[in-house]
Amino acid sequence: MKKDKRIGKKFEITWIDANSESGWWDDENIRERLKSFIPQTTVGYFVMVYKGWIVFAMTDMHDDRYKKWGFWKAIPIRQVIKMRELK
Repeated sequence: MKKDKRIGKKFEITWIDANSESGWWDDENIRERLKSFIPQTTVGYFVMVYKGWIVFAMTDMHDDRYKKWGFWKAIPIRQVIKMRELK
């Protein structure tokens, strides 16, 4: 398997999260509320793509004595709007 060149690079990821509201709503209220939802932004180190998920870690340990990735987050690939590599 070819190694992904993005592994270990830092990215800003913009994605759409699931949303929910309590209470009783009619169709028009729901449409109006959906207009106000904003995309989420996550910054992290690219770890992998796995079965429809893109995985990022908040920390990257550069020491072979420890496990490499800390505090990872998996986002469904279809929810990702854009990714921008950070320098």
